[in-house]
Amino acid sequence: MSEGREIMKSNNALAEVGKNDLKPYEVPALYKPNGGGFDTKSRFALGLIALSLFASLFIRVDQVVTAPGKVIPSTRVKSIQHLEGGIVQDLAVKEGDLVKEGSMLVQLNLATSGINIEELKSRRAALEMSRARLLGEASGKAPEYPAEIIADYPDLYRTEQSTYIARITELNGILGVNDSQMLGNQGKVGELQAKLEGLENRAVTTLRELEITRELVRERLVSQLEYLTKKRDYDSLTAEIASMRQTIASAQATVGQSRARRVEEDGKFRRRAADELTTLERQLASLKDEIDRASDQRDRAVIRSPIDGVVKNLKLQAVGNVVRQGEPIMEVVPVDEVLVVETRLSPADRGYVSMDQPSEVKVSAYDFLRYGTLPGKVTQIAADTDPGTEETGPYYRLIVSTDKAFFGTPDAPLRISPGMTAEVDINVGSQPFIYYLLKPVLKLKQEAFREP
Repeated sequence: MSEGREIMKSNNALAEVGKNDLKPYEVPALYKPNGGGFDTKSRFALGLIALSLFASLFIRVDQVVTAPGKVIPSTRVKSIQHLEGGIVQDLAVKEGDLVKEGSMLVQLNLATSGINIEELKSRRAALEMSRARLLGEASGKAPEYPAEIIADYPDLYRTEQSTYIARITELNGILGVNDSQMLGNQGKVGELQAKLEGLENRAVTTLRELEITRELVRERLVSQLEYLTKKRDYDSLTAEIASMRQTIASAQATVGQSRARRVEEDGKFRRRAADELTTLERQLASLKDEIDRASDQRDRAVIRSPIDGVVKNLKLQAVGNVVRQGEPIMEVVPVDEVLVVETRLSPADRGYVSMDQPSEVKVSAYDFLRYGTLPGKVTQIAADTDPGTEETGPYYRLIVSTDKAFFGTPDAPLRISPGMTAEVDINVGSQPFIYYLLKPVLKLKQEAFREP
């Protein structure tokens, strides 16, 4: 009984609690229907929401496609070989060296050489000096020797100048003897002409006397014998004048011969110089061909870098190594101002990517938060997918080129080498921010009430 009374007391107590505590739930009113409207906090919240929705219509968010890749050379790796082969005389580079286009890599001692180019150049210098001397002899002017050859080969200058002086002295000696003879004959002609003038004057006087004597004979004032004496004197003078004129003509002919002989000797000297010059010109042309061949062989003995790049796979170890004909010696990986990144584009992203789209390249070797990214653009897209591997799956081969191939400044560049891994962010466009807010709803609407 007592237990029943205890249970009844408990039920009564619970009933009292229900009456006092179980009241209807009061919801805070955002809107007061009795004309009060929205309170301040509610209006601010609704305005903020409306402003955000309005702004989301105009704020655009970039769409980015990310693709992994690696740095590749913009041009092919150059394999360095030698056509003839030889023995290494000088090894100017080592593995990993940065080389410039045209810089020496290896100098070989060609086994087939045997041509001393310096000796050939010395011979050419001697011929050039002889040529200058012969030009002077042929033209009758002082030789004009090349100044650079005089500076490099002063002995040649002295030899050629001595030869020139000796030959000119010899010519002047021959001409001097001839000129002396000619001057003697000219003096003789002058003397004979003076005598002739005296004889002619005497003849004029004698002829006058003869005419007077003839008149006197007619008048019988003088004897016939005196007339004959005067006539004999006149005839003798006439004969002497004729003989003198012949002598003068002979002497003048001798002077003319001397002049002709002088011209002949001078011409002979010049012709000999011209003939020697012709022969020398042929020798110079032949020697030039020899020097060209020797220079070409010497140039071939020096192996130079065809591009700016980095030495790789160097096969040579030291001076004295043998390089076989056509054997690869090393490779030069190009280093250009333009960086080329080969990326693997997912087929799912292919529809968004097109040529010349701007891109940002992140190189894994340089933290992009510290060194930044390299701007570039899409320059090549494969026409079809590459099957790839099980790990990568199929992908499109895509090439991105950047404006420069280093981080930092040109004065202190941080070089990027082929083979470095990279990540490329391709900007494929932009969408309003509200698109991203509504995208889940639109997707749900599109996919709702469909059987899988």
